[in-house]
Amino acid sequence: MMTANDDHGNEANVLFQFYGAISGWNAVVSTHFVNLYWEPYGEYAEGELDYQIYVDGEIFQTITSNTQLITELEPSTTYSLMVIAYYEGTMIAFGDYEATTIDQLGGNEVVESDQKIFSTDMLATLSRINGSMPLHSHICYKS
Repeated sequence: MMTANDDHGNEANVLFQFYGAISGWNAVVSTHFVNLYWEPYGEYAEGELDYQIYVDGEIFQTITSNTQLITELEPSTTYSLMVIAYYEGTMIAFGDYEATTIDQLGGNEVVESDQKIFSTDMLATLSRINGSMPLHSHICYKS
């Protein structure tokens, strides 16, 4: 804690808090959803942390895993996503990510993300293996 004075003799106490950074962001992005992934924060056991997910500044959900499916999104729209990690009710880390939903894909179009290129054929294969990834999506990597 630090005490600050202004020119009029008023004092204010200021508390500085330092937080860790959530990193290792990945997202599967489609026309109407973003499936967001990040590296688990720190050395905590699975389920020890609560992660609050925010979409455009509004709380979306609180979870204990490091992945979140965000649905009912609009195509061709950029969303500001933030994840805050809590340990026993105390904020310990945060991170933010920006994702833009795609317009519409079809056939064998190639989709280019920030760092990787994938074809929709490969995504169809992933969909059959995973059973949950739609054909019309692409994968973004951001570290």
